[in-house]
Amino acid sequence: MVKRNPDVPPKDINSNLEKEYGLSLPYKKLWRSREQARESIFGSVDDNYKWVPSLHVELIGRNPGSHITYMFDQHENSFQRFYVSFKVCTDGFMYGCRPLISLDACHLKSKHLAFAVVETESKHTWFWFLHNLGESIGTHIEPLAFISDMEKGLGEAIKDVYPVAEHRICIRHLW
Repeated sequence: MVKRNPDVPPKDINSNLEKEYGLSLPYKKLWRSREQARESIFGSVDDNYKWVPSLHVELIGRNPGSHITYMFDQHENSFQRFYVSFKVCTDGFMYGCRPLISLDACHLKSKHLAFAVVETESKHTWFWFLHNLGESIGTHIEPLAFISDMEKGLGEAIKDVYPVAEHRICIRHLW
């Protein structure tokens, strides 16, 4: 069951156990059992980060001209950040879109010019993201405008990397 649907809710597991075997278990026991099954099937989250260098090589090999990079803390032997901007997306933006970029920390649910996984949302990580975006599309696009929420440090990072760009706050984030 967990192999087919790793995010199966413990309530669904319990329903299946009741239906199949007439058993009912406490929620926490079901939750811990699901977590153990996921780790057994897919490996631990920490172990999966060891695949980042291989993923980087594979993505570059299958998407020539894309800008894909990552940071790894060698002292602590830990993953920090991963940035992806596929060439097909940057080409589409440069040759077919209006020069407006929306920035937000969000779940990936649609197409993006670029995206990153970072350890925390801060001025430092926004600067890192925008610096990489600059390597992907350039920093001297005129006119260029950014729209974002009021995330601390984001406005400063935009001015540092794209000094001539406009920056506006999304009306949804003004209230």
